[in-house]
Amino acid sequence: MKIKLSELNKPETLDLKETISFFCNIKSYLIRATKNGNQFGVLEVEDELSSEKFYLFGEIYVQYSPTLSENKSIIISGKFSPKRFNKHELEFKIDTITVES
Repeated sequence: MKIKLSELNKPETLDLKETISFFCNIKSYLIRATKNGNQFGVLEVEDELSSEKFYLFGEIYVQYSPTLSENKSIIISGKFSPKRFNKHELEFKIDTITVES
């Protein structure tokens, strides 16, 4: 299901069983470290209507970090799932990031 970035803020209007994808531009990409020294990425993206910030950890960070930089156009795909520490709230989990050439 293709959506606009702003629709991520209204998961109740989406079919949460489907993979969701959206086109956006990278506004900024920063690499940070946790208290334990593990690296993670802070990806800020935008489209013509809104902007969002995503945190990339683990496999997603390792796989996609080398290809991410400011001003690139990307397609993000993923699904909503319950938050790790609050199962009653949903969060969007990135499955894939495709850099447009």
